[in-house]
Amino acid sequence: MAVGETMPIRDALVVSMICPRSRLEGTALLDLCSRPDLDSSMRLLCSSLDAAFTDPSTRPDLPRCRAGLAMLERMVRTLPSDYQVQPLAITAYIMWWTGEGDAMDYALRALGLDGGCTLASIILAAFRHQVRAAWAS
Repeated sequence: MAVGETMPIRDALVVSMICPRSRLEGTALLDLCSRPDLDSSMRLLCSSLDAAFTDPSTRPDLPRCRAGLAMLERMVRTLPSDYQVQPLAITAYIMWWTGEGDAMDYALRALGLDGGCTLASIILAAFRHQVRAAWAS
């Protein structure tokens, strides 16, 4: 499964749920997966992730996030544990951002499978320091 092997796939899944649709036109997500070294790919990823932490006007598209979370949950249920780390970490991130679900549990599950999972570590640090998504603060 690609998401367990390549971070650009993980990043594209996150961006597909948190980035405003208006910024996902053309080949933006495909470029993020296949050409992550492009300036436009790096800008899209960095600005999307940064906005979740700092821009109160960037709010979750709850139907889109919930659809993504349902897809990730199906992935976790059907994948061998070695491939569950990134779907669990993405789930933790989206749950943290939307304020729905048990993000900390998903982050801990990801870290239980791979103690070096940076995305899950970021979510745990956010909880530890009581950092909430900008829109929810």
